[in-house]
Amino acid sequence: AFDWSAAQADWDHLLEVGAAGGSGTQSPPISEETLSGWFRRREECNAQVSLGHYEVLELPRLSSLESVRRAYRDLARKWHPDKNQHRSKDHQERSARRFNRLREAFEAI
Repeated sequence: AFDWSAAQADWDHLLEVGAAGGSGTQSPPISEETLSGWFRRREECNAQVSLGHYEVLELPRLSSLESVRRAYRDLARKWHPDKNQHRSKDHQERSARRFNRLREAFEAI
């Protein structure tokens, strides 16, 4: 299992160091654009982690089995890693994580 709280603490520390300009290190300063991207990614991860199985599938709580199957099929088609091979490496990784989350939610329901 993934320890999200430990990963989040590491991420917060990284953002603090980046915002301070990497003080105390030999590394070059981190651009404001990069920091902004990191903050956005952190918020995106927080939102994904906090979603329940039905929210991942973009469904109301008391959905029929057929609705669950249809939602899974449509979202799996959209986020399948093979469907996103032509995109950037970052987007491919995100789509693979999203696809795995969809699969886990479908299996749990």
